Amino acid sequence: MAQEIKSLDSDMQMLVYENYSKFITATDTIRRMKSNVEGMGEKMERLLDTVGGISDKSDAVNDTLASRRQNIEELNGVRALLKKLQVVFDLPQKLRVALDQDSLSLAV
Repeated sequence: MAQEIKSLDSDMQMLVYENYSKFITATDTIRRMKSNVEGMGEKMERLLDTVGGISDKSDAVNDTLASRRQNIEELNGVRALLKKLQVVFDLPQKLRVALDQDSLSLAV
């Protein structure tokens, strides 16, 4: 019986030691996490300020370029129309070449 009590006592001491070691490790991990999170709050605030500044600058650039953007879109429309007109102006020459080469299928 005494042997069994000593064995149980030894097992209990081993369990306490193992759990105590795990408790100490968990406590250290929690401290490290807390210090990491504390620094993260300041970094997030700086990031938020920086992103806000970038957004303001982006809005300013968009406002400045808005009128130019409209002009570019109009010029692109004119360019597309000029391409279509160029096809029409080139058509008589292409038809003559196709007829001279007896390529009636290309002429059509």
